[in-house]
Amino acid sequence: NFKSKIDGIDEDYIQNACAVFYNKRYWLSYTSSGQTSNDKILVVDSITGACTEYDYGVNAFYLDLENNLYGAGNSGFVYQLDTTNQDVTTDISSYWQSKYLDFGLPGVTKKLKEFTVYMSLATESMTFTFYTDQGRQDWEKTVTPTSAAITEYRNSISKEMVGKRFRLKMAHDGGERFKIYQVIFKYEVISRGGVV
Repeated sequence: NFKSKIDGIDEDYIQNACAVFYNKRYWLSYTSSGQTSNDKILVVDSITGACTEYDYGVNAFYLDLENNLYGAGNSGFVYQLDTTNQDVTTDISSYWQSKYLDFGLPGVTKKLKEFTVYMSLATESMTFTFYTDQGRQDWEKTVTPTSAAITEYRNSISKEMVGKRFRLKMAHDGGERFKIYQVIFKYEVISRGGVV
């Protein structure tokens, strides 16, 4: 029952506990007796009082803009919760996205020519997507690195991308974490149809 589960929380690690109210249920991740990090999730239905316990813990909950619930696990992975049980072992898409970049020249039209990314990702594919100005997707390409070492990935933009601001999104669907060390952009400033 609910009370016995709460009584089983290790008081020495109560500060690790985190909770969220989602889909008419209370979700509590906590450290059970004899453990040193969150290893259980207790879910209590606010209408029926039904209680379910899962044998994995998270350090933080997150609700995205589409009202999906995620949890940051102890191993460094992020899990989508309140979905099929298979999700516990299935990787979900992760990505990094830059802010809109104007390269210090707001209001000036630029032509993006090339980008270089220094990253580490051993075997899984990475998708690069560029957006211009107000979110229009202009260019996308998927690559597969050949080494776990820091890799230089350089690509000329095959499509002419012109805009005042640009955003780069890098995404992959694998379980491997990736690191981005540096991103370099090469561009031209355009002025009334001519290159400055």
